[in-house]
Amino acid sequence: MKRAAIAIAALVAAGAGCKQKPSSLAPSVPSRAPSAADARVLYDQGKNDLENKRISEAVTSFTKATEAATDPDLRANAWLGLGAAYGELGDHTHAVAAYEQVTVLRPDDPDAWRVLAEGLAAAGKRDRQAAALEHVIAIDPDDLSAYLDLAGLDVAIGKADASKDVYLRYEARRRDAVVQLGKAKDPEARAAAASALGGARDAGTARALVLALTDKDAGVRIACAEALGRIGVDIDPDVRPALQALLKKEPDEKVRNAVGDALSSSGGH
Repeated sequence: MKRAAIAIAALVAAGAGCKQKPSSLAPSVPSRAPSAADARVLYDQGKNDLENKRISEAVTSFTKATEAATDPDLRANAWLGLGAAYGELGDHTHAVAAYEQVTVLRPDDPDAWRVLAEGLAAAGKRDRQAAALEHVIAIDPDDLSAYLDLAGLDVAIGKADASKDVYLRYEARRRDAVVQLGKAKDPEARAAAASALGGARDAGTARALVLALTDKDAGVRIACAEALGRIGVDIDPDVRPALQALLKKEPDEKVRNAVGDALSSSGGH
């Protein structure tokens, strides 16, 4: 499953300061146990509650959805929403437990493991966070941001040698992606390389992506713009002017939209 498939993660949004406790304000439900047919309604209700910061109600709705859902994807999304709701309450122990259920249902989804890693970070479980990031890398070896997160974490927990090894692995993947971006004959391969480079956090990578903005394939130009938006358009003085120049002359509407999004993005992971 692609990273974009975990749309529910966006529902965490702002409101990190909200620390309300579960209360008796949860919506009334039938006395019977919810059925599989109720699961989608409960999940949608939980999303709405979370978006509107009715966190206690979201916990109730998502919990019932996890119990009622028979569809694995819906159940995984319900667990994901439940973890986000608990995180908003500051209950990181229950958030981690919910995210662990997502990895059980989606063991090959790097996003599931990344969300778990973030939950473990909030819970202060650094060793387990490192293990979750290793899962991300094992599933998606081109997730450059996971290498950097893991390298920094290893330093923080006193594993300097492990950090050096992770960074060497990162640098090897980054260099390969830069070469592929410039030399691969298949435009899909070049676009994939550009997308992978969006996980880097250095000016040199940003400059390589700027050079590739002249690629003849619109899909590659889109991927480069999106990657620059992730890295941060102010990481190097050449990035923003290059995107602004492309925006003025680019004939493809989709590319212009991607460039505009990059310019308006805060970036910097």
